Amino acid sequence: EKFEDDTTFLRGFLREEWVGKSLDSPHIMKVLPRRENTQFYYHVCEYIEGQSLRQWIIDNPSPSLDSVRRIVKQIIVALRTFQRNDMVHRDIKPENVMITTHGEVKLIDFGTVLVKSLLETGEQTHEDYPVGSVNYIAPEFLIQNHSDFRTDMFSLGVIVYEMLSGALPYKPFKYKDYIPESANEFHYQSIKQYRSDLPAWIDICLKKATQPEQQKRFNALSEFEAALDNPKDIVATEKRPPLIERNPVLLWQWVSAVLLVIVLLQTWLLSR
Repeated sequence: EKFEDDTTFLRGFLREEWVGKSLDSPHIMKVLPRRENTQFYYHVCEYIEGQSLRQWIIDNPSPSLDSVRRIVKQIIVALRTFQRNDMVHRDIKPENVMITTHGEVKLIDFGTVLVKSLLETGEQTHEDYPVGSVNYIAPEFLIQNHSDFRTDMFSLGVIVYEMLSGALPYKPFKYKDYIPESANEFHYQSIKQYRSDLPAWIDICLKKATQPEQQKRFNALSEFEAALDNPKDIVATEKRPPLIERNPVLLWQWVSAVLLVIVLLQTWLLSR
């Protein structure tokens, strides 16, 4: 298929090349310079010998926390590089993470990277979410087409959940192209139902990283990383939610019971 008349595609293609050349991190795939004065547009990328994180998940159905941490820490290094350069990857999923034969992690595919400086100057426009990645996309990008580093954090949290359990923290919507109306349609599923051997603090950590409301997530990627290492810290910072959030049915049962007692008491007093 030819895209010579598709200016939006060409701008995105050139932006992807520029991103790969601009970012310097051992955990981000490099895009190498191509021959000058060529009449064709193409990418020359570094060769990565290894497997995708998707294949790693298939090969490791019940991995240890340590093995997951080693991979996640490297992904966070890559994402912090994007953040320092005012960029958001926006398509973090197992297929876009490569693991070399030496265990080094590299983030690939920059086709949907948001470059804030280009957005401000009008050289980049808001684009639709990546097709086929809905299960990993944060609600604010999916619903409002808004994204920042916490958008990538959400996707990473989903990946960590899937690495540990083989499942997703939120049930996929019935239709592939369905766009929810609000973040209220996202209902977190405890990872303990898939891996009862995992400590409870892991569930707390992943629930916070994948909060549908972005302001409720960790304030920094480094905080997410620290929480995966230090269970005492994440448990201490998490306040016990009110009863109406933990068990609304039980709350209303208590309220109804109290009201019933009041009504019966008033009836008894009036009958005297």
